Amino acid sequence: MAGFLNNVLKIQPGEERKVLLFAVLGAMLHGGLAIGMSAVDAIFLSKAGATMLPLIYLLTPVVMLIYIPVFSYLLSRFGVDRVFDLTLGILVTGGCFLFYLFSGYTAGTTTSLVVLCGVKLYANMWLFALYTLYWNFTDCYFDIQDAKRLFAMFSGGAAFGAMICGGLVTLLIEYIPVQNLFLVWSATALLTAPLLISLRKSCSKIEEDFSLDETPVSFLTEIRQIPTTLRQSRFVRTLAFVMFITLSITLICEYQYMNVFSDTTKAKITAQLDSQKSDTTATLSEQDRTSAIEAASAQKLASLFGKLGALANAFILVVNLFLFNRLIAWLGVRNMALIQPLMYIGVFSFFLLNYGFGSALAGFFAYQGMMIAIEQNNQNFLFNAMPAAIKKQMRTFIEGIAEPLAVAIAGMFLLIYGR
Repeated sequence: MAGFLNNVLKIQPGEERKVLLFAVLGAMLHGGLAIGMSAVDAIFLSKAGATMLPLIYLLTPVVMLIYIPVFSYLLSRFGVDRVFDLTLGILVTGGCFLFYLFSGYTAGTTTSLVVLCGVKLYANMWLFALYTLYWNFTDCYFDIQDAKRLFAMFSGGAAFGAMICGGLVTLLIEYIPVQNLFLVWSATALLTAPLLISLRKSCSKIEEDFSLDETPVSFLTEIRQIPTTLRQSRFVRTLAFVMFITLSITLICEYQYMNVFSDTTKAKITAQLDSQKSDTTATLSEQDRTSAIEAASAQKLASLFGKLGALANAFILVVNLFLFNRLIAWLGVRNMALIQPLMYIGVFSFFLLNYGFGSALAGFFAYQGMMIAIEQNNQNFLFNAMPAAIKKQMRTFIEGIAEPLAVAIAGMFLLIYGR
Protein backbone atom coordinates (compact mmCIF):
# COMPACT_ATOMS: atom_id res chain seq x y z
CA MET A 1 0.00 0.00 0.00
CA ALA A 2 2.83 2.37 0.91
CA GLY A 3 4.57 1.61 -2.37
CA PHE A 4 1.39 2.35 -4.31
CA LEU A 5 0.96 5.73 -2.56
CA ASN A 6 4.61 6.61 -3.16
CA ASN A 7 4.17 5.84 -6.83
CA VAL A 8 0.98 7.90 -7.12
CA LEU A 9 2.40 10.84 -5.17
CA LYS A 10 5.86 10.51 -6.81
CA ILE A 11 7.72 10.15 -3.51
CA GLN A 12 11.12 8.50 -3.83
CA PRO A 13 12.23 5.79 -1.36
CA GLY A 14 13.74 7.21 1.82
CA GLU A 15 12.17 10.68 1.63
CA GLU A 16 8.75 9.79 3.08
CA ARG A 17 9.50 11.28 6.52
CA LYS A 18 10.93 14.48 5.05
CA VAL A 19 7.94 15.01 2.78
CA LEU A 20 5.50 14.28 5.60
CA LEU A 21 7.16 16.77 7.95
CA PHE A 22 7.04 19.58 5.40
CA ALA A 23 3.43 18.81 4.52
CA VAL A 24 2.43 18.85 8.20
CA LEU A 25 4.39 22.09 8.74
CA GLY A 26 2.42 23.73 5.95
CA ALA A 27 -0.79 22.33 7.40
CA MET A 28 -0.07 23.78 10.85
CA LEU A 29 0.89 27.23 9.58
CA HIS A 30 -1.98 27.64 7.13
CA GLY A 31 -4.48 25.94 9.42
CA GLY A 32 -3.74 28.41 12.18
CA LEU A 33 -3.91 31.26 9.68
CA ALA A 34 -7.30 30.03 8.46
CA ILE A 35 -8.61 30.16 12.03
CA GLY A 36 -7.21 33.63 12.65
CA MET A 37 -8.45 35.03 9.33
CA SER A 38 -11.94 33.62 9.91
CA ALA A 39 -12.11 35.41 13.26
CA VAL A 40 -10.65 38.68 11.96
CA ASP A 41 -12.85 38.79 8.85
CA ALA A 42 -15.98 37.97 10.86
CA ILE A 43 -15.33 40.69 13.43
CA PHE A 44 -14.27 43.23 10.82
CA LEU A 45 -17.26 42.72 8.52
CA SER A 46 -19.77 42.65 11.38
CA LYS A 47 -18.51 45.87 12.96
CA ALA A 48 -16.83 47.92 10.22
CA GLY A 49 -18.52 46.49 7.12
CA ALA A 50 -17.20 45.68 3.67
CA THR A 51 -17.20 49.37 2.71
CA MET A 52 -14.00 49.75 4.75
CA LEU A 53 -12.15 47.09 2.76
CA PRO A 54 -10.85 49.51 0.07
CA LEU A 55 -9.14 51.49 2.84
CA ILE A 56 -7.55 48.28 4.10
CA TYR A 57 -6.33 47.50 0.59
CA LEU A 58 -4.89 51.00 0.30
CA LEU A 59 -3.02 50.78 3.62
CA THR A 60 -1.66 47.25 3.14
CA PRO A 61 1.44 48.38 1.18
CA VAL A 62 2.32 50.77 4.00
CA VAL A 63 2.40 47.86 6.43
CA MET A 64 4.37 45.71 4.00
CA LEU A 65 6.87 48.50 3.30
CA ILE A 66 7.63 48.38 7.01
CA TYR A 67 7.60 44.59 7.24
CA ILE A 68 9.63 43.70 4.13
CA PRO A 69 12.85 45.62 4.93
CA VAL A 70 12.77 44.21 8.46
CA PHE A 71 12.10 40.69 7.17
CA SER A 72 14.81 40.94 4.49
CA TYR A 73 17.33 42.23 6.99
CA LEU A 74 16.55 39.52 9.53
CA LEU A 75 16.64 36.88 6.80
CA SER A 76 20.05 38.08 5.63
CA ARG A 77 21.45 38.67 9.12
CA PHE A 78 20.14 35.67 11.06
CA GLY A 79 18.90 33.19 8.47
CA VAL A 80 15.50 31.69 7.77
CA ASP A 81 15.61 29.35 10.81
CA ARG A 82 15.78 32.11 13.41
CA VAL A 83 13.25 34.21 11.51
CA PHE A 84 10.89 31.23 11.60
CA ASP A 85 11.35 30.93 15.38
CA LEU A 86 10.68 34.64 15.83
CA THR A 87 7.57 34.42 13.67
CA LEU A 88 6.07 31.62 15.76
CA GLY A 89 6.74 33.63 18.90
CA ILE A 90 4.95 36.65 17.45
CA LEU A 91 1.98 34.52 16.37
CA VAL A 92 1.59 33.04 19.84
CA THR A 93 1.83 36.44 21.53
CA GLY A 94 -0.32 38.18 18.93
CA GLY A 95 -3.15 35.67 19.21
CA CYS A 96 -3.27 36.06 23.00
CA PHE A 97 -3.26 39.85 22.66
CA LEU A 98 -6.12 39.83 20.15
CA PHE A 99 -8.17 37.63 22.48
CA TYR A 100 -7.57 40.08 25.32
CA LEU A 101 -8.34 43.04 23.06
CA PHE A 102 -11.70 41.80 21.80
CA SER A 103 -12.77 40.28 25.11
CA GLY A 104 -13.22 43.82 26.45
CA TYR A 105 -14.19 45.31 23.09
CA THR A 106 -16.88 47.98 22.80
CA ALA A 107 -18.34 49.01 19.46
CA GLY A 108 -19.58 52.33 18.20
CA THR A 109 -16.57 54.58 18.88
CA THR A 110 -14.00 56.18 16.61
CA THR A 111 -11.21 54.37 18.40
CA SER A 112 -12.86 51.01 17.77
CA LEU A 113 -12.76 51.57 13.99
CA VAL A 114 -9.05 52.33 14.16
CA VAL A 115 -8.53 49.15 16.18
CA LEU A 116 -10.51 47.09 13.67
CA CYS A 117 -8.46 48.43 10.75
CA GLY A 118 -5.22 47.77 12.64
CA VAL A 119 -6.20 44.18 13.38
CA LYS A 120 -7.28 43.56 9.78
CA LEU A 121 -3.96 44.95 8.52
CA TYR A 122 -2.10 42.73 11.00
CA ALA A 123 -3.92 39.65 9.71
CA ASN A 124 -3.35 40.65 6.07
CA MET A 125 0.36 41.00 6.77
CA TRP A 126 0.54 37.38 7.91
CA LEU A 127 -1.43 36.31 4.84
CA PHE A 128 1.57 37.48 2.78
CA ALA A 129 4.30 36.85 5.32
CA LEU A 130 3.57 33.23 6.29
CA TYR A 131 3.21 32.19 2.68
CA THR A 132 6.57 33.77 1.77
CA LEU A 133 8.33 32.45 4.88
CA TYR A 134 7.13 28.88 4.36
CA TRP A 135 8.26 28.69 0.74
CA ASN A 136 11.57 30.44 1.46
CA PHE A 137 12.16 27.81 4.14
CA THR A 138 11.09 24.97 1.84
CA ASP A 139 13.39 26.18 -0.96
CA CYS A 140 16.34 25.51 1.37
CA TYR A 141 15.62 21.77 1.34
CA PHE A 142 14.45 21.03 -2.24
CA ASP A 143 15.91 21.79 -5.66
CA ILE A 144 13.99 22.42 -8.89
CA GLN A 145 13.66 18.71 -9.72
CA ASP A 146 12.24 17.98 -6.29
CA ALA A 147 9.92 20.97 -6.67
CA LYS A 148 8.31 19.53 -9.79
CA ARG A 149 7.46 16.36 -7.89
CA LEU A 150 6.65 17.58 -4.41
CA PHE A 151 5.63 21.24 -4.22
CA ALA A 152 2.04 20.49 -5.19
CA MET A 153 1.97 18.01 -2.30
CA PHE A 154 3.17 20.67 0.14
CA SER A 155 0.44 22.98 -1.12
CA GLY A 156 -1.91 20.07 -0.53
CA GLY A 157 -0.66 19.80 3.04
CA ALA A 158 -1.38 23.49 3.58
CA ALA A 159 -4.84 23.01 2.07
CA PHE A 160 -5.49 20.01 4.32
CA GLY A 161 -4.60 22.05 7.41
CA ALA A 162 -6.82 24.93 6.31
CA MET A 163 -9.64 22.50 5.52
CA ILE A 164 -9.49 20.80 8.95
CA CYS A 165 -9.21 24.12 10.78
CA GLY A 166 -12.05 25.61 8.74
CA GLY A 167 -14.24 22.74 9.87
CA LEU A 168 -12.96 23.26 13.40
CA VAL A 169 -14.06 26.90 13.28
CA THR A 170 -17.55 25.84 12.24
CA LEU A 171 -17.75 23.43 15.19
CA LEU A 172 -16.20 25.68 17.82
CA ILE A 173 -18.21 28.77 16.94
CA GLU A 174 -21.35 27.00 18.17
CA TYR A 175 -19.92 26.89 21.70
CA ILE A 176 -17.42 29.76 22.09
CA PRO A 177 -17.38 33.49 21.26
CA VAL A 178 -15.58 34.42 18.06
CA GLN A 179 -12.71 36.13 19.91
CA ASN A 180 -11.75 32.81 21.52
CA LEU A 181 -10.60 31.63 18.09
CA PHE A 182 -7.53 33.82 18.54
CA LEU A 183 -6.43 31.57 21.41
CA VAL A 184 -6.79 28.57 19.10
CA TRP A 185 -4.55 30.38 16.59
CA SER A 186 -1.94 30.91 19.31
CA ALA A 187 -2.13 27.26 20.35
CA THR A 188 -1.63 26.12 16.75
CA ALA A 189 1.49 28.29 16.40
CA LEU A 190 2.81 26.96 19.72
CA LEU A 191 2.32 23.36 18.60
CA THR A 192 4.22 24.10 15.38
CA ALA A 193 7.47 24.76 17.27
CA PRO A 194 8.25 21.09 18.22
CA LEU A 195 7.53 20.04 14.63
CA LEU A 196 9.95 22.67 13.31
CA ILE A 197 12.68 21.49 15.70
CA SER A 198 12.18 17.86 14.63
CA LEU A 199 12.31 18.82 10.96
CA ARG A 200 15.62 20.67 11.34
CA LYS A 201 17.21 17.75 13.17
CA SER A 202 16.12 15.07 10.73
CA CYS A 203 16.44 16.91 7.38
CA SER A 204 19.52 18.45 5.79
CA LYS A 205 19.52 21.57 3.62
CA ILE A 206 20.66 21.49 0.03
CA GLU A 207 23.90 23.22 -0.87
CA GLU A 208 23.39 26.60 -2.53
CA ASP A 209 25.87 27.76 -5.15
CA PHE A 210 25.93 31.51 -4.56
CA SER A 211 29.21 32.36 -6.28
CA LEU A 212 32.50 30.91 -7.33
CA ASP A 213 34.39 32.30 -4.36
CA GLU A 214 31.50 31.42 -1.99
CA THR A 215 31.85 34.76 -0.20
CA PRO A 216 28.79 35.60 1.94
CA VAL A 217 26.67 38.32 0.37
CA SER A 218 25.86 41.34 2.51
CA PHE A 219 22.36 42.65 3.08
CA LEU A 220 22.96 45.86 1.07
CA THR A 221 24.37 43.85 -1.82
CA GLU A 222 21.26 41.66 -1.84
CA ILE A 223 19.03 44.73 -1.95
CA ARG A 224 21.01 46.19 -4.85
CA GLN A 225 20.61 42.95 -6.76
CA ILE A 226 16.83 43.41 -6.98
CA PRO A 227 16.70 46.41 -9.40
CA THR A 228 19.65 44.96 -11.32
CA THR A 229 17.82 41.68 -11.77
CA LEU A 230 14.62 43.47 -12.80
CA ARG A 231 16.53 45.39 -15.49
CA GLN A 232 18.39 42.37 -16.83
CA SER A 233 15.74 39.65 -16.59
CA ARG A 234 12.66 39.82 -18.79
CA PHE A 235 11.43 36.68 -17.05
CA VAL A 236 11.40 38.36 -13.62
CA ARG A 237 9.74 41.52 -14.97
CA THR A 238 7.03 39.51 -16.69
CA LEU A 239 6.39 37.39 -13.60
CA ALA A 240 6.10 40.48 -11.40
CA PHE A 241 3.69 42.15 -13.86
CA VAL A 242 1.44 39.11 -14.24
CA MET A 243 1.23 38.61 -10.47
CA PHE A 244 0.50 42.32 -10.05
CA ILE A 245 -2.44 42.30 -12.47
CA THR A 246 -3.83 38.99 -11.22
CA LEU A 247 -3.89 40.11 -7.60
CA SER A 248 -5.52 43.45 -8.46
CA ILE A 249 -8.41 41.61 -10.12
CA THR A 250 -8.53 39.12 -7.24
CA LEU A 251 -8.99 41.86 -4.65
CA ILE A 252 -11.84 43.40 -6.62
CA CYS A 253 -13.45 39.96 -6.64
CA GLU A 254 -12.89 39.62 -2.88
CA TYR A 255 -14.50 42.99 -2.22
CA GLN A 256 -17.58 41.92 -4.16
CA TYR A 257 -18.18 38.64 -2.33
CA MET A 258 -17.28 40.09 1.09
CA ASN A 259 -19.83 42.84 0.54
CA VAL A 260 -22.54 40.32 -0.36
CA PHE A 261 -21.73 38.04 2.60
CA SER A 262 -21.78 40.97 5.04
CA ASP A 263 -25.02 42.50 3.78
CA THR A 264 -26.82 39.15 3.49
CA THR A 265 -25.85 38.04 6.99
CA LYS A 266 -26.84 41.32 8.64
CA ALA A 267 -30.12 41.40 6.72
CA LYS A 268 -31.04 37.90 7.90
CA ILE A 269 -30.23 38.66 11.54
CA THR A 270 -32.11 41.97 11.43
CA ALA A 271 -35.13 40.20 9.94
CA GLN A 272 -34.98 37.57 12.69
CA LEU A 273 -34.93 40.25 15.39
CA ASP A 274 -37.86 42.06 13.78
CA SER A 275 -39.87 38.84 13.47
CA GLN A 276 -39.44 37.92 17.13
CA LYS A 277 -41.17 41.06 18.45
CA SER A 278 -40.57 39.99 22.03
CA ASP A 279 -40.61 42.33 25.00
CA THR A 280 -36.84 42.00 25.28
CA THR A 281 -36.09 43.05 21.69
CA ALA A 282 -38.75 45.77 21.78
CA THR A 283 -37.10 47.54 24.72
CA LEU A 284 -33.61 47.42 23.26
CA SER A 285 -32.01 50.80 22.59
CA GLU A 286 -30.64 51.51 19.13
CA GLN A 287 -27.05 51.05 20.36
CA ASP A 288 -27.89 47.75 22.07
CA ARG A 289 -29.73 46.58 18.98
CA THR A 290 -26.70 47.43 16.81
CA SER A 291 -24.39 45.60 19.21
CA ALA A 292 -26.64 42.53 19.19
CA ILE A 293 -26.69 42.48 15.38
CA GLU A 294 -22.91 42.86 15.25
CA ALA A 295 -22.31 40.06 17.74
CA ALA A 296 -24.67 37.67 15.97
CA SER A 297 -23.22 38.62 12.58
CA ALA A 298 -19.69 37.90 13.78
CA GLN A 299 -20.69 34.41 14.91
CA LYS A 300 -22.58 33.67 11.67
CA LEU A 301 -19.82 35.03 9.44
CA ALA A 302 -17.14 33.04 11.27
CA SER A 303 -19.20 29.89 10.78
CA LEU A 304 -19.75 30.75 7.10
CA PHE A 305 -16.07 31.40 6.45
CA GLY A 306 -15.19 28.18 8.25
CA LYS A 307 -17.54 26.12 6.06
CA LEU A 308 -16.55 27.78 2.79
CA GLY A 309 -12.87 27.60 3.68
CA ALA A 310 -13.13 23.90 4.44
CA LEU A 311 -14.87 23.21 1.12
CA ALA A 312 -12.43 25.34 -0.90
CA ASN A 313 -9.43 23.70 0.71
CA ALA A 314 -10.87 20.24 0.16
CA PHE A 315 -10.93 21.11 -3.55
CA ILE A 316 -7.35 22.44 -3.33
CA LEU A 317 -6.23 19.25 -1.61
CA VAL A 318 -7.64 17.01 -4.35
CA VAL A 319 -6.14 19.18 -7.11
CA ASN A 320 -2.70 19.36 -5.49
CA LEU A 321 -2.40 15.67 -4.69
CA PHE A 322 -3.93 14.06 -7.74
CA LEU A 323 -4.65 16.51 -10.57
CA PHE A 324 -2.20 19.40 -10.78
CA ASN A 325 0.88 17.57 -12.08
CA ARG A 326 -1.25 15.67 -14.57
CA LEU A 327 -2.86 18.90 -15.78
CA ILE A 328 0.60 20.41 -16.24
CA ALA A 329 1.67 17.42 -18.31
CA TRP A 330 -1.54 17.52 -20.33
CA LEU A 331 -2.07 21.26 -20.87
CA GLY A 332 1.38 22.72 -20.29
CA VAL A 333 2.34 25.70 -18.12
CA ARG A 334 1.24 28.33 -20.66
CA ASN A 335 -2.25 26.91 -21.03
CA MET A 336 -2.59 26.43 -17.28
CA ALA A 337 -1.91 30.16 -16.88
CA LEU A 338 -5.12 30.88 -18.80
CA ILE A 339 -7.38 29.09 -16.30
CA GLN A 340 -7.48 31.89 -13.72
CA PRO A 341 -8.29 34.71 -16.20
CA LEU A 342 -11.06 32.60 -17.72
CA MET A 343 -12.39 31.88 -14.24
CA TYR A 344 -12.55 35.59 -13.43
CA ILE A 345 -14.32 36.36 -16.70
CA GLY A 346 -17.01 33.87 -15.69
CA VAL A 347 -17.28 35.17 -12.12
CA PHE A 348 -17.59 38.85 -13.02
CA SER A 349 -20.14 37.97 -15.68
CA PHE A 350 -22.11 36.18 -12.95
CA PHE A 351 -21.89 39.27 -10.71
CA LEU A 352 -23.21 41.42 -13.56
CA LEU A 353 -26.12 39.12 -14.29
CA ASN A 354 -27.06 38.22 -10.70
CA TYR A 355 -25.42 40.20 -7.89
CA GLY A 356 -26.27 37.95 -4.94
CA PHE A 357 -25.24 35.08 -2.73
CA GLY A 358 -24.72 32.66 -5.64
CA SER A 359 -22.29 34.93 -7.46
CA ALA A 360 -20.54 35.63 -4.15
CA LEU A 361 -19.98 31.89 -3.68
CA ALA A 362 -18.53 31.71 -7.19
CA GLY A 363 -16.21 34.62 -6.40
CA PHE A 364 -15.07 33.00 -3.16
CA PHE A 365 -14.34 29.74 -4.98
CA ALA A 366 -12.43 31.55 -7.77
CA TYR A 367 -10.15 33.23 -5.23
CA GLN A 368 -9.88 30.78 -2.34
CA GLY A 369 -10.10 27.65 -4.52
CA MET A 370 -8.84 28.03 -8.10
CA MET A 371 -6.35 30.83 -7.40
CA ILE A 372 -4.52 28.83 -4.74
CA ALA A 373 -4.84 25.41 -6.37
CA ILE A 374 -3.76 26.40 -9.88
CA GLU A 375 -2.23 29.87 -10.10
CA GLN A 376 -0.03 29.86 -7.01
CA ASN A 377 1.38 26.43 -7.81
CA ASN A 378 2.50 27.75 -11.20
CA GLN A 379 4.12 30.70 -9.46
CA ASN A 380 6.02 28.41 -7.07
CA PHE A 381 7.54 26.57 -10.04
CA LEU A 382 8.64 29.85 -11.56
CA PHE A 383 10.18 31.15 -8.33
CA ASN A 384 12.10 27.93 -7.80
CA ALA A 385 13.64 28.25 -11.27
CA MET A 386 15.42 31.48 -10.32
CA PRO A 387 19.15 31.46 -9.43
CA ALA A 388 19.72 30.58 -5.76
CA ALA A 389 21.62 33.82 -5.09
CA ILE A 390 18.58 36.02 -5.78
CA LYS A 391 15.69 33.60 -5.24
CA LYS A 392 14.77 34.64 -1.70
CA GLN A 393 15.22 38.36 -2.36
CA MET A 394 13.14 38.34 -5.56
CA ARG A 395 10.42 36.28 -3.96
CA THR A 396 10.32 38.67 -1.03
CA PHE A 397 10.23 41.67 -3.38
CA ILE A 398 7.47 40.33 -5.65
CA GLU A 399 5.27 38.89 -2.91
CA GLY A 400 6.02 41.56 -0.33
CA ILE A 401 6.20 44.74 -2.45
CA ALA A 402 4.70 44.18 -5.92
CA GLU A 403 1.66 42.30 -4.66
CA PRO A 404 0.81 44.77 -1.85
CA LEU A 405 1.08 47.57 -4.43
CA ALA A 406 -1.45 45.66 -6.50
CA VAL A 407 -3.66 45.57 -3.40
CA ALA A 408 -3.32 49.37 -3.12
CA ILE A 409 -4.28 49.88 -6.77
CA ALA A 410 -7.36 47.73 -6.23
CA GLY A 411 -8.17 49.72 -3.08
CA MET A 412 -7.87 53.06 -4.92
CA PHE A 413 -10.10 51.78 -7.72
CA LEU A 414 -12.73 50.58 -5.25
CA LEU A 415 -12.65 53.84 -3.26
CA ILE A 416 -13.43 55.72 -6.45
CA TYR A 417 -15.78 53.31 -8.23
CA GLY A 418 -16.73 50.63 -5.69
CA ARG A 419 -19.91 52.29 -4.48
